[in-house]
Order: sequence, then C-alpha cells, then structure tokens
Amino acid sequence: MKRIKNINKIVIGAALLLGIFMMTRPAIALDAAYSRKGPFTGIGFIGGGGVLLGDENVGLGDLGLNLQLGLGVTENLTVSLNVDNRLQIGNNVVQGMIIPGPEFSIFVAKNLYVNFGVGLAMGLKTEPQNDNAIGMNMGASFGYEHFVNTNIAAYIGIGMDYTLLSDADDLLMFGVLMGIRYY
Repeated sequence: MKRIKNINKIVIGAALLLGIFMMTRPAIALDAAYSRKGPFTGIGFIGGGGVLLGDENVGLGDLGLNLQLGLGVTENLTVSLNVDNRLQIGNNVVQGMIIPGPEFSIFVAKNLYVNFGVGLAMGLKTEPQNDNAIGMNMGASFGYEHFVNTNIAAYIGIGMDYTLLSDADDLLMFGVLMGIRYY
C-alpha cells in the first residue's frame, strides 16, 4: 500500500511537471520570435534609375535582385553579406553589374532602418568601351521593415548607390528596394 502511494506521488509529480512544461513551451518559442538577433537570409528586388556619369550623362533604367546572408548582432544592428545582380538599360546602353559586399543596417526606431554598404563592383559590357570593368560600390538607403509573422519580415525602402569603375563611366543608381528576410 505504501508503495502504491509513492508511485501515485511520482506519477502526479511527473504529470504536473509535464503540464507545466507544455504550458510554458509556447512562451519559450516566442522568445526568439519577432527578433532580429541571430542568423538571417533575405531576397529583395531593386528598381529605379541610374545615370552614367561621363562626358555626356546618360539616363538608365535600373532593375536588380538582391540576396542576403547575415547576422543580427543586436535588435538594432544587423550585418549581412549582400550580392546584388543589377541590369541597367538605356538608350544604346545595356550593362550588367554584380556587386558583392558587406552591409550594415541600423534600426533607429522599432521598424525604421538606415543601412550602409560597400562592395566590389563588376560591370559587364560597360560604357563607353563596351567591355568588362571592375571597381568599388558604395550605397545607403533607409526604409521600413515589418514582421509578417514570427520569423519573416517584409521591407521596403529607397536608396542610392555610387559605383566607380575602372576603364568605364562612373554610375549613380537610385531606386526602390523591397523584399523579405527570414530571421
């Protein structure tokens, strides 16, 4: 009889612990939800305009795809490695740009951010020599990011890039950015 009472106490204690664990499990999962800390990936689209800065400034249309792999250092700072693949189309001008490089995003308010990036720029079929060129890229943007669910955030922003290319005209690009990040 004494043994049955001990078994009952153990079963009741185990059931109580299991119940407490099951009730707190969603709260544990929500600790990491809506957080920018830790690793993230993202994909985005860029669209706007550009200007080839040479003897004659030439207007261009700018369209691109952005891939990100990054780390949220804090809730207000993320660091990512970005690869932009962009296409500029203008009057008698078609050129591609591949821009890999680091980017730093600072969230100045809950969902408002400012970001800065630098990178290596590889221009394909660039003006005026219609040849490949290499150089540096610097850019800045600001925007708004909103969590759609616990781990996915959508963003929209406006930005500007300046690209210095060897043996080619410099390029000033500006446009609208939009995409998603998975934290």
